[in-house]
Amino acid sequence: MLSEGAVIEQELKANENHRYRITLSANDYVAMLLTERGTDVKLMAYGPDGAPVLEENTTPGNYSILNFRMIAPASGEFQLEIAGLSGGPGGYELRLEALHAATERDRNDVNAFQARQSGQALEREATADSRRKALEKYSEALAYSKASGDQKGEGQARRDMGRIHFYLDERSQAAESFEQAAALFRSVNDTTDEADALLNLGAVYQDMGDPLRAIEYFNQTLPFYRESNVKSGEATVRHNLGWSYHTLGDFRKASEAYREALPLWQAAGIPAGEAQTVNNLGLVLYELADLRRSLEYFERALELRRTLKDARGEAQTLGNLGWLHAELDDRLKATDSFQQSLAVARKVEDKVSQALALIGLATLGISSAGPNPPMEYLNEALALSRAANDRRTESFALLRLGDLHHSRGENQLSLEMYEKALALETASGNRKKEAETLLSVARLLEDTSQLDEARVRIERALELIESIRERVSEPELRVSSVASMQTYHETYIELLMRLEDRERSGKYAAAALQASERARARGLLEALVEHRADIRQGVEPELLAREQKLQADLNIKDQQWRGFLAEPLGEAKAAAAKRDLDRLLDEFKQFQGEIRARSPRYALLTQPEPISIENLQRQLDPDSLLLEYWLGSKRSFLWAVTADSISTYILPPASRIEESSRQFFASLSNRPGLAAPAFRETALAFSQMLLGPVADRLGKKRLIVVSHGALQYLPFAAMPAPPSAVNKAARSSTRLLDDHEIVSLPSAGVLAALRSESAKQRYPDKQVAILADPVFSLEDPRFSERQPLASLTSLLLPNEDLRQSVAESSVAGLRRLRFSRVEADAIASLVDARSRFEAVDFDASRATALSPDLAQYRILHFATHGLLNSVHPELSGLVFSTVDKNGRPQDALLRLNEIFNLSLNADLVVLSACETALGKEIKGEGLIGLTRGFMYAGAPRVVASLWNVEDRATAELMKRFYEGMLKRQLRPAAALREAQLALSRDKRWSAPYYWAAFILQGDWR
Repeated sequence: MLSEGAVIEQELKANENHRYRITLSANDYVAMLLTERGTDVKLMAYGPDGAPVLEENTTPGNYSILNFRMIAPASGEFQLEIAGLSGGPGGYELRLEALHAATERDRNDVNAFQARQSGQALEREATADSRRKALEKYSEALAYSKASGDQKGEGQARRDMGRIHFYLDERSQAAESFEQAAALFRSVNDTTDEADALLNLGAVYQDMGDPLRAIEYFNQTLPFYRESNVKSGEATVRHNLGWSYHTLGDFRKASEAYREALPLWQAAGIPAGEAQTVNNLGLVLYELADLRRSLEYFERALELRRTLKDARGEAQTLGNLGWLHAELDDRLKATDSFQQSLAVARKVEDKVSQALALIGLATLGISSAGPNPPMEYLNEALALSRAANDRRTESFALLRLGDLHHSRGENQLSLEMYEKALALETASGNRKKEAETLLSVARLLEDTSQLDEARVRIERALELIESIRERVSEPELRVSSVASMQTYHETYIELLMRLEDRERSGKYAAAALQASERARARGLLEALVEHRADIRQGVEPELLAREQKLQADLNIKDQQWRGFLAEPLGEAKAAAAKRDLDRLLDEFKQFQGEIRARSPRYALLTQPEPISIENLQRQLDPDSLLLEYWLGSKRSFLWAVTADSISTYILPPASRIEESSRQFFASLSNRPGLAAPAFRETALAFSQMLLGPVADRLGKKRLIVVSHGALQYLPFAAMPAPPSAVNKAARSSTRLLDDHEIVSLPSAGVLAALRSESAKQRYPDKQVAILADPVFSLEDPRFSERQPLASLTSLLLPNEDLRQSVAESSVAGLRRLRFSRVEADAIASLVDARSRFEAVDFDASRATALSPDLAQYRILHFATHGLLNSVHPELSGLVFSTVDKNGRPQDALLRLNEIFNLSLNADLVVLSACETALGKEIKGEGLIGLTRGFMYAGAPRVVASLWNVEDRATAELMKRFYEGMLKRQLRPAAALREAQLALSRDKRWSAPYYWAAFILQGDWR
């Protein structure tokens, strides 16, 4: 039996009911307060006759309080029932605040309560008409609360009114109501309701396209939810913060907020919130072009939403999967996902998801000119988005309508659609979509020869897209965001060259070269500068300790995964270890981004300026010619730069060049000679395509090649020299190597950065450290007693599938590089014992490679296998001894992320290993391989191979290379050329397969 002042605290589970009795006299006023603690509840009250007088639920997923006000219509025993609905383990607090004969103030209080009850019932009908009527009821509740002097009741009514204004798309009135509600709650020290009002206020400003103001209000609510330990409330705030940062294009902060929300949703037992946050994390990764990880998050979100039978959420995630599959060029999966999304969204009358699915289907129709009716789809999507008052989706539909009109040559209609979309995007602060629309406008204006206006639009688009990238601190995501910008850069470069065609001044050609530089190796340029700035300076020691622990955990889990893959029937264990590895990788990447963001010096590094033309020319001596290529879909370009001139040449489209490039590469890397007439004719035609325009400028200059696209696979040294205008016949049998020293660069700007940092470097006195001929198996004869182990094998089958499998998974099964010992001994014999270090056999270990002692040597030589992991490029690396001298397995892989964090004093790193120069191709960054890691770590030049060269030939080339450097005092670039020339003249090794693979990247001086 309840009495005035009673406070009851109880645990309550889902599907559990608690009942209480209270005796009232006619005209008694009773006021109760029910606070849920982690379990969603329903409150029901029944009169003496058993008739219901109240039924109200707490708000799912939030820290909720229910107020109950009543004047007893008759005397008797009333019953109160509290039912657990859902949520995690929790309970409630029931407080009987008042029980006395009703006064006039009490009557006003009850009238306000009943008006709110009526308003909420109307609100649940969710029609425009019912919401207008609900607003009237909430206005009545406000008047009664004012009459009774109940400021808290006023606040509740204002909050209810704000919610209705929001649903009616009356955003300014909604903001005003929530602001007034927050002030009223604050005046009575009701921090719980104040936090809720501020949370709603932030959501309104987010929807109004003012995410910065939304963030301000969300942050005001955080202390309350955190200090009160209200997991669901804090999860809601952090998720909303993620969405605001997401809107701003600040993907690092968005990712942080979403990741902070995930464990809070789980702790609160709210899987629907978890599913939404997982979905949004997939969106962040999609925006950053990290499509593999994005797919993993979307699939996880879809599974959660289907389990919850959340049809609206399912439609949303299916639509996201459609866009992802479209980006991956999987039209069948994209179409299927969009159609599923549309079907589910139609069932639940979700206008926004319907519109987005229709836009997706229309986009696929536009791109293929297939049977889809794109105009009808887009018009329906536009109508749906407007009916839903969703400006983002409306602008998207307008953008695609503009694209469709453009593709049909209806340029004026297209421009009108684009301008309408831009107005909406600018108003909402959606920078990514604004940039995308500006790109479309620029292309339209270019097609109609309005080149100057097109340039204004594309430059604004690049400013916007760069501003998004500045907010990303995780290097791999920064690289991915550069990749997503390539279409913008290609459009800009083509436009500048169109202006050059018109003006013939040289000004626009130089600007196009700078744009090419900005596009290609920005990530490496930032990494080079960032390395010497010591990004960890000023970061809290506990963060650094956490980073070291995560690195150790990552190494252990990676080693376990590879071990399970090598075990018979180890698939299940490997799958579990792989899931753990993926989780650790995500955590490690996120944590490194946090360290960068919190470093006081990082802000100075987010915008290193691309090299100026004048500075670029200062890097070149009179004997050097820089050849920078850009492959475009319409046409490609070659810039030939010397210390005192710049010339630009038009080349065929990327598709033609890349096909010829791959054929040339395949012929070289599969051991053919250059003698075959058909090959010679093909190679000469390819040389004429790439170098013919500059044939008369080559002379005997050093060639510094900045490649692009498939040209990055190309060993220019093996290419036939193009016929010159002076003597075409004389050049037909000459290779570039015969007359030219050839150096590769990921970008011209990288050269200036390397030299700038080298100038500050004090190189050590000792000459060379060599790690070679590691032990890969217990079956290796270097064991005094063989100890077979079933999970290890010493056989590497010579086929591409198994090589790729080894490269992506297990380090077991790598063959011994027998001639790497010969190579190491030959190099060591050229150097005084006091100035060299040689680690072979078991001593050629990962621990040795990580030893700080290597900082004492100017040259680091690694003669071992390189593994290139195309699934997780950051787990690529060099493989050292997999077992110690006692036969115990050990971590053998020096991973790329560890190479990045080395601090080298070497002025040359030589990777005498398999395919060490190649890696995952990311447009904008070139082929990310081990060379990039060593440059980041401080080496100004790296020698590496483009394909797997037979190790006897490698040993021979390396011996001659080091003789040139150490005995004849040749520069590394010159020594490499001399060694390659020597092998090409030796009948045993004359085929380019044996000598052309090795390239020098970096500074030739």
